[in-house]
Formats: sequence, C-alpha cells, structure tokens
Amino acid sequence: MPNRTLMEFKVASEAWEFKQIHELNYQTFVDEMPQHQQNESRSLIDK
Repeated sequence: MPNRTLMEFKVASEAWEFKQIHELNYQTFVDEMPQHQQNESRSLIDK
C-alpha cells in the first residue's frame, strides 16, 4: 500500500485560523511577491 498523506479541508471559523490566514497572505503577497505595502502587524486581510 503506498504512503498517503491525509489532508483535512474546512472553512475557517476560529479567530486563530483567520489570524494564520492573514499572516500567510502577508508572507505571500508582501514578502514573496511584493504586491502590497509592508505594515507593522505583518498581516494582510483580503478585501
């Protein structure tokens, strides 16, 4: 039987989940692909 990685997909509902999403957005769209301005919170909330 091949090795399999299980993944769980869910809609974010907890405050800590949204915080992680906003931090990931910042890393992606500010640090890696500079499409947005840097900010002190290092968080990017999608409009």
